[in-house]
Amino acid sequence: MDFSGINRTIGFGFRDSSRLSFNWGTYKSGEDAHKDKNIDKYYYLKDNAKCGSGIGIKTFQNYHRDFQNDHVFEVQTVSQFFAWLGDGTSDIKVGKTRKPDPEWVSDVLLREESPHVYKLVRPGRLAADRQAGKVLLATPPLGETIDNIIAYGNARSDRLPADHRLTLDKTARNFAMVQDSVNLRKGVFFGRSKPGATSSKGQATANVDREWIRSHAAVFEYLGYKPSPGETGEAIWNKWMRVSNWIDLVLHEFDNEYPWGHGNLAKLEPARDDKAKPSLRSFYAYWIDEYLSSIEKTAEKWAEDAKAGFDKKHGRPTTKDEQLWWKKAFDKGGFATKEKLRFPRVSGAGSPFGAYGNKTMTFDAAGELVDIGYPSSL
Repeated sequence: MDFSGINRTIGFGFRDSSRLSFNWGTYKSGEDAHKDKNIDKYYYLKDNAKCGSGIGIKTFQNYHRDFQNDHVFEVQTVSQFFAWLGDGTSDIKVGKTRKPDPEWVSDVLLREESPHVYKLVRPGRLAADRQAGKVLLATPPLGETIDNIIAYGNARSDRLPADHRLTLDKTARNFAMVQDSVNLRKGVFFGRSKPGATSSKGQATANVDREWIRSHAAVFEYLGYKPSPGETGEAIWNKWMRVSNWIDLVLHEFDNEYPWGHGNLAKLEPARDDKAKPSLRSFYAYWIDEYLSSIEKTAEKWAEDAKAGFDKKHGRPTTKDEQLWWKKAFDKGGFATKEKLRFPRVSGAGSPFGAYGNKTMTFDAAGELVDIGYPSSL
């Protein structure tokens, strides 16, 4: 089958209501994703609404339409980062560093048609291409803007150009096919929205609300999933960390190569009180930890609301099965409690979430591990 895929372009608001967009390439869906051996599958909610949460893996010989091909690292995350970086609050200092002017973010980092846009030149995607002291980023020979290089490393399935981008074996493995309801709830949390405590459907039954609650709680169980001995696939959070650390690597290389303090837009650059060189990598490190922490706080508040909302709507459980579900969901350590609605924690990395400075998850374009240390603090 000739597969062209579904194009994924994310637009976002920026600076005086103008719009920018990132092209994240194409991704397979449906039966095409089912047939791709590079994509881990199928992550689903075990049992039914009355029995609890629990993420398991099933193997289907034929495509099952209740599953979606998930960019484990949400493409909206990078859009949110650049929108924050260029939101115009450059007069507000973060630690010892002032954020850049929106014009600098737009014209130097993102707009390819800008005469000031900076293109990082790092060709090569094979170990044989490596030059001394140069990290392979698989750029075209004349370079690429950093948003496009960042997009190389996320989950994608589009045909590979002859001279640049990461090979498909490195990008397709960042997908996972997960039950559609879990994927939809994941997008809500990563969009920094708080779900309703219970289903908004009119006259929703207790089972509808049980399913609503467990499919939201399952987002965190899914992201923390590790295969048991004998199961295929890898830990889901590894997929997220690979992409985040690719972003960290790209920004690290930009920081080292960009001619800070030169050119017509130098006065619009980020600036440090100690006059040291600015660092986009440091901005990302600050932001991504705050971003993930804020999602956890939202989930914690949602868990409180879900318990209160369920009890108010349906009363305390009376039958044995109802009591068992309630305990599984809301008792100490239950699947819909704040203790469970957390992202994995990782030791030995710059970030508690393993989001940057993670030498076990930082790979160059050839798939070789790179140790770039930790970013400086803002």
